[in-house]
Amino acid sequence: MRLGCCIHFSGSDEDLARVEQLAGLGYQYIEPRVDCLQLASEPSAYYAVRRAFNRAALAPEVFSWTRTASGAPLIGDEVNWHDVEKHLARALDRMEEVGATTLAAGREAALELPDEYPVEDALHQLRYFLNMAADYAASLDIALGCVFSGNVEGYHSLGDAVAFVRQLGRPEVRLLLDMSVAAAEADGQNLANAPDSISHVHCPVAEDGQLRLHPVILGALKASNHTGRISLVFESRGAEEMAGSAIDRLREALA
Repeated sequence: MRLGCCIHFSGSDEDLARVEQLAGLGYQYIEPRVDCLQLASEPSAYYAVRRAFNRAALAPEVFSWTRTASGAPLIGDEVNWHDVEKHLARALDRMEEVGATTLAAGREAALELPDEYPVEDALHQLRYFLNMAADYAASLDIALGCVFSGNVEGYHSLGDAVAFVRQLGRPEVRLLLDMSVAAAEADGQNLANAPDSISHVHCPVAEDGQLRLHPVILGALKASNHTGRISLVFESRGAEEMAGSAIDRLREALA
Protein backbone atom coordinates (compact mmCIF):
# COMPACT_ATOMS: atom_id res chain seq x y z
CA MET A 1 0.00 0.00 0.00
CA ARG A 2 1.13 3.54 -0.77
CA LEU A 3 0.31 6.31 1.70
CA GLY A 4 -0.23 9.88 0.58
CA CYS A 5 -1.68 13.22 1.60
CA CYS A 6 -4.33 15.55 0.17
CA ILE A 7 -2.77 19.02 -0.04
CA HIS A 8 -3.18 22.42 -1.63
CA PHE A 9 -0.53 22.94 -4.31
CA SER A 10 0.14 26.01 -6.43
CA GLY A 11 3.80 25.42 -7.23
CA SER A 12 5.13 28.00 -4.77
CA ASP A 13 8.37 27.57 -2.84
CA GLU A 14 6.28 27.13 0.30
CA ASP A 15 4.36 24.28 -1.34
CA LEU A 16 7.58 22.60 -2.42
CA ALA A 17 8.95 22.88 1.12
CA ARG A 18 5.75 21.34 2.49
CA VAL A 19 5.99 18.42 0.07
CA GLU A 20 9.62 17.87 1.03
CA GLN A 21 8.55 17.76 4.68
CA LEU A 22 5.88 15.17 3.88
CA ALA A 23 8.44 13.05 2.04
CA GLY A 24 10.68 13.16 5.08
CA LEU A 25 7.80 11.91 7.23
CA GLY A 26 7.33 8.87 5.02
CA TYR A 27 4.56 9.96 2.67
CA GLN A 28 4.89 8.48 -0.80
CA TYR A 29 2.76 10.78 -2.97
CA ILE A 30 0.51 13.85 -2.83
CA GLU A 31 -3.12 14.36 -3.87
CA PRO A 32 -3.82 17.94 -4.99
CA ARG A 33 -7.00 19.31 -6.58
CA VAL A 34 -7.26 19.36 -10.36
CA ASP A 35 -7.75 23.14 -10.08
CA CYS A 36 -3.99 23.50 -9.61
CA LEU A 37 -3.50 22.34 -13.22
CA GLN A 38 -4.75 25.78 -14.34
CA LEU A 39 -7.56 24.37 -16.46
CA ALA A 40 -9.04 27.77 -17.39
CA SER A 41 -5.80 29.75 -17.65
CA GLU A 42 -3.20 30.36 -20.31
CA PRO A 43 -0.89 27.35 -20.97
CA SER A 44 2.05 29.22 -19.44
CA ALA A 45 0.36 29.07 -16.03
CA TYR A 46 0.08 25.28 -16.29
CA TYR A 47 3.68 24.96 -17.48
CA ALA A 48 4.86 26.74 -14.33
CA VAL A 49 2.95 24.27 -12.15
CA ARG A 50 4.24 21.34 -14.20
CA ARG A 51 7.81 22.49 -13.66
CA ALA A 52 7.12 22.70 -9.94
CA PHE A 53 5.77 19.13 -9.91
CA ASN A 54 8.98 18.02 -11.64
CA ARG A 55 10.97 19.57 -8.78
CA ALA A 56 8.73 18.29 -6.01
CA ALA A 57 9.93 15.58 -3.64
CA LEU A 58 6.70 13.60 -4.18
CA ALA A 59 4.69 12.97 -7.33
CA PRO A 60 0.99 13.89 -7.61
CA GLU A 61 -0.24 10.34 -8.18
CA VAL A 62 -3.90 11.24 -7.48
CA PHE A 63 -5.97 14.37 -8.15
CA SER A 64 -9.34 15.35 -6.66
CA TRP A 65 -12.13 16.70 -8.87
CA THR A 66 -14.02 19.55 -7.20
CA ARG A 67 -16.91 21.82 -8.10
CA THR A 68 -14.51 24.61 -8.99
CA ALA A 69 -12.75 22.43 -11.57
CA SER A 70 -15.35 23.43 -14.16
CA GLY A 71 -16.96 26.33 -12.31
CA ALA A 72 -20.24 24.45 -11.86
CA PRO A 73 -21.64 21.37 -10.13
CA LEU A 74 -22.16 18.11 -11.99
CA ILE A 75 -25.71 17.69 -10.74
CA GLY A 76 -28.68 20.04 -11.21
CA ASP A 77 -29.97 22.73 -13.56
CA GLU A 78 -26.74 24.76 -13.54
CA VAL A 79 -24.52 22.17 -15.23
CA ASN A 80 -22.67 23.52 -18.29
CA TRP A 81 -21.64 20.33 -20.06
CA HIS A 82 -19.50 22.16 -22.61
CA ASP A 83 -17.33 23.60 -19.84
CA VAL A 84 -17.34 20.33 -17.88
CA GLU A 85 -16.11 18.35 -20.89
CA LYS A 86 -13.50 20.95 -21.82
CA HIS A 87 -12.06 21.05 -18.30
CA LEU A 88 -12.34 17.29 -17.75
CA ALA A 89 -10.48 16.42 -20.95
CA ARG A 90 -7.79 18.98 -20.18
CA ALA A 91 -7.49 17.77 -16.58
CA LEU A 92 -7.01 14.14 -17.54
CA ASP A 93 -4.41 15.00 -20.21
CA ARG A 94 -2.45 17.14 -17.77
CA MET A 95 -2.76 14.58 -14.98
CA GLU A 96 -1.07 12.00 -17.20
CA GLU A 97 1.67 14.48 -18.09
CA VAL A 98 2.60 14.98 -14.43
CA GLY A 99 2.50 11.28 -13.54
CA ALA A 100 -0.95 10.77 -11.99
CA THR A 101 -2.89 7.51 -12.16
CA THR A 102 -6.25 8.34 -10.53
CA LEU A 103 -8.94 11.03 -10.51
CA ALA A 104 -10.89 11.00 -7.24
CA ALA A 105 -14.42 12.19 -8.08
CA GLY A 106 -17.11 12.98 -5.56
CA ARG A 107 -15.42 15.03 -2.86
CA GLU A 108 -16.99 18.25 -1.59
CA ALA A 109 -19.99 19.71 -3.44
CA ALA A 110 -19.46 18.21 -6.88
CA LEU A 111 -22.07 15.48 -6.41
CA GLU A 112 -24.52 17.20 -4.07
CA LEU A 113 -28.17 16.64 -4.94
CA PRO A 114 -29.98 20.02 -5.03
CA ASP A 115 -33.11 20.32 -2.91
CA GLU A 116 -36.14 18.68 -4.54
CA TYR A 117 -34.11 17.81 -7.66
CA PRO A 118 -35.36 14.52 -9.21
CA VAL A 119 -33.07 11.64 -8.27
CA GLU A 120 -33.46 9.93 -11.65
CA ASP A 121 -32.38 13.11 -13.46
CA ALA A 122 -29.36 13.36 -11.14
CA LEU A 123 -28.43 9.72 -11.80
CA HIS A 124 -28.59 10.37 -15.54
CA GLN A 125 -26.24 13.35 -15.16
CA LEU A 126 -23.81 11.39 -13.02
CA ARG A 127 -23.74 8.51 -15.52
CA TYR A 128 -23.16 11.02 -18.32
CA PHE A 129 -20.19 12.57 -16.48
CA LEU A 130 -18.63 9.21 -15.60
CA ASN A 131 -19.01 7.86 -19.14
CA MET A 132 -17.41 11.05 -20.42
CA ALA A 133 -14.57 10.67 -17.93
CA ALA A 134 -14.09 7.03 -18.92
CA ASP A 135 -13.96 8.01 -22.61
CA TYR A 136 -11.11 10.42 -21.91
CA ALA A 137 -9.40 8.38 -19.17
CA ALA A 138 -6.95 6.37 -21.30
CA SER A 139 -4.85 4.57 -18.66
CA LEU A 140 -6.22 6.58 -15.72
CA ASP A 141 -8.64 5.32 -13.05
CA ILE A 142 -11.77 7.31 -12.21
CA ALA A 143 -12.59 6.72 -8.51
CA LEU A 144 -16.19 7.49 -7.52
CA GLY A 145 -16.91 8.15 -3.85
CA CYS A 146 -20.51 7.90 -2.75
CA VAL A 147 -23.10 8.06 -5.51
CA PHE A 148 -24.29 11.38 -4.03
CA SER A 149 -22.77 13.36 -1.18
CA GLY A 150 -25.30 13.95 1.60
CA ASN A 151 -27.79 11.44 2.92
CA VAL A 152 -29.72 10.46 -0.22
CA GLU A 153 -31.68 7.34 0.63
CA GLY A 154 -30.76 4.41 -1.59
CA TYR A 155 -27.78 6.16 -3.18
CA HIS A 156 -25.29 6.87 -0.43
CA SER A 157 -23.97 3.63 1.08
CA LEU A 158 -20.99 1.58 0.04
CA GLY A 159 -23.30 -1.10 -1.29
CA ASP A 160 -25.13 1.50 -3.41
CA ALA A 161 -21.83 2.70 -4.87
CA VAL A 162 -20.71 -0.86 -5.67
CA ALA A 163 -24.01 -1.56 -7.44
CA PHE A 164 -23.90 1.76 -9.31
CA VAL A 165 -20.36 1.24 -10.60
CA ARG A 166 -21.07 -2.33 -11.66
CA GLN A 167 -24.23 -1.25 -13.49
CA LEU A 168 -22.29 1.50 -15.25
CA GLY A 169 -20.05 -1.19 -16.68
CA ARG A 170 -16.99 0.96 -17.41
CA PRO A 171 -13.75 -0.68 -16.18
CA GLU A 172 -12.15 2.77 -15.95
CA VAL A 173 -14.61 3.70 -13.17
CA ARG A 174 -14.08 2.12 -9.76
CA LEU A 175 -14.64 3.16 -6.14
CA LEU A 176 -13.22 5.82 -3.84
CA LEU A 177 -13.62 4.41 -0.33
CA ASP A 178 -14.04 6.73 2.67
CA MET A 179 -12.77 4.90 5.75
CA SER A 180 -14.97 6.99 8.05
CA VAL A 181 -18.39 6.03 6.69
CA ALA A 182 -21.15 5.83 9.29
CA ALA A 183 -22.12 2.57 10.97
CA ALA A 184 -25.24 2.20 8.85
CA GLU A 185 -23.08 2.31 5.75
CA ALA A 186 -20.19 0.25 7.09
CA ASP A 187 -21.16 -2.88 5.18
CA GLY A 188 -18.02 -4.99 5.36
CA GLN A 189 -19.65 -7.70 3.25
CA ASN A 190 -20.06 -5.31 0.32
CA LEU A 191 -16.40 -4.42 0.53
CA ALA A 192 -15.34 -8.05 0.94
CA ASN A 193 -17.37 -8.96 -2.15
CA ALA A 194 -15.89 -6.17 -4.26
CA PRO A 195 -12.17 -5.86 -3.47
CA ASP A 196 -11.31 -5.29 -7.13
CA SER A 197 -13.80 -2.41 -7.28
CA ILE A 198 -11.73 -0.26 -4.89
CA SER A 199 -9.46 2.11 -6.78
CA HIS A 200 -8.54 4.59 -4.05
CA VAL A 201 -9.06 5.19 -0.32
CA HIS A 202 -9.45 8.36 1.77
CA CYS A 203 -8.75 8.42 5.51
CA PRO A 204 -10.00 11.64 7.16
CA VAL A 205 -8.04 13.19 10.03
CA ALA A 206 -10.09 15.13 12.59
CA GLU A 207 -9.14 18.55 13.93
CA ASP A 208 -7.69 16.91 17.04
CA GLY A 209 -5.41 14.73 14.92
CA GLN A 210 -7.35 11.49 15.42
CA LEU A 211 -8.04 9.29 12.41
CA ARG A 212 -11.68 8.81 11.44
CA LEU A 213 -11.48 5.05 10.96
CA HIS A 214 -14.64 2.99 11.11
CA PRO A 215 -13.56 -0.40 12.53
CA VAL A 216 -15.78 -2.44 10.20
CA ILE A 217 -14.47 -0.65 7.12
CA LEU A 218 -10.89 -0.89 8.37
CA GLY A 219 -11.24 -4.62 9.00
CA ALA A 220 -12.87 -5.27 5.65
CA LEU A 221 -10.23 -3.22 3.83
CA LYS A 222 -7.44 -5.21 5.47
CA ALA A 223 -9.23 -8.48 4.68
CA SER A 224 -9.58 -7.45 1.04
CA ASN A 225 -5.77 -7.19 0.73
CA HIS A 226 -6.01 -3.71 -0.77
CA THR A 227 -2.66 -2.86 -2.35
CA GLY A 228 -3.50 0.56 -3.77
CA ARG A 229 -3.23 4.06 -2.34
CA ILE A 230 -4.62 5.61 0.84
CA SER A 231 -4.65 9.41 1.16
CA LEU A 232 -4.90 11.15 4.51
CA VAL A 233 -7.41 14.01 4.32
CA PHE A 234 -6.86 16.67 6.98
CA GLU A 235 -9.98 18.48 8.15
CA SER A 236 -8.14 21.46 9.65
CA ARG A 237 -5.50 23.91 8.50
CA GLY A 238 -2.90 22.51 10.89
CA ALA A 239 -2.04 19.55 8.70
CA GLU A 240 1.69 20.18 8.82
CA GLU A 241 1.70 19.79 12.60
CA MET A 242 -0.33 16.55 12.50
CA ALA A 243 1.16 14.92 9.40
CA GLY A 244 3.81 12.90 11.23
CA SER A 245 1.57 11.49 13.96
CA ALA A 246 -1.26 10.82 11.48
CA ILE A 247 0.79 8.64 9.16
CA ASP A 248 2.21 6.75 12.15
CA ARG A 249 -1.33 6.07 13.41
CA LEU A 250 -2.43 4.90 9.98
CA ARG A 251 0.51 2.52 9.67
CA GLU A 252 -0.30 1.13 13.11
CA ALA A 253 -3.98 0.67 12.21
CA LEU A 254 -3.12 -1.15 9.00
CA ALA A 255 -0.53 -3.42 10.58
